[in-house]
Amino acid sequence: MPPFNGDSNYGSTPLAMLDEGIRMAIRNPLQRLHKQELPTWYPDIEAALIKLIQLGTKISQYSQAFDPRRKLIALADTISPFSSIYSVINTQLILNTRQSITSRVDRGNLSLVLALVDGWLRSCEEYIRKEPSVRVYSDSLAFEDTHKELITAATQHTAYRLHVPDDLLRLFDSLGLIKGLDS
Repeated sequence: MPPFNGDSNYGSTPLAMLDEGIRMAIRNPLQRLHKQELPTWYPDIEAALIKLIQLGTKISQYSQAFDPRRKLIALADTISPFSSIYSVINTQLILNTRQSITSRVDRGNLSLVLALVDGWLRSCEEYIRKEPSVRVYSDSLAFEDTHKELITAATQHTAYRLHVPDDLLRLFDSLGLIKGLDS
């Protein structure tokens, strides 16, 4: 599989833009679900999540990281049509229906993106655990430290203080982030 270098088979999205696209695919529906006011503690969760996404993107660039790269490409392909979906909702539906449908689509898209990001990050983690090189060892330590940051930030805000879910979808659900204010 060719590396990310603008190859037409894999899109020409620069990795920094892809990081931002993933972040916004999580943040935008969250903001709509929470009426533009995310909980004050959410930036702590988001900061750790952004670090994990950036580290995952870095790992996906390694020449032998076939599975992480494949999953990142699938994630990018999944995120790209979201704006078209919202455009159709906003232009084709009446207001009452639009709000209800947007809320449902936000929950579905958010759940899908969180599950895909989680699967991608797990494949990155698997890759760095199997790879014996020194370069990847430092990534392994960074990955573990950042994952601990995420869990620590989440622990303070979950009802399950003794056990914080280790997958993103259940974590966001246990934090009440996916449900939103209008449920």
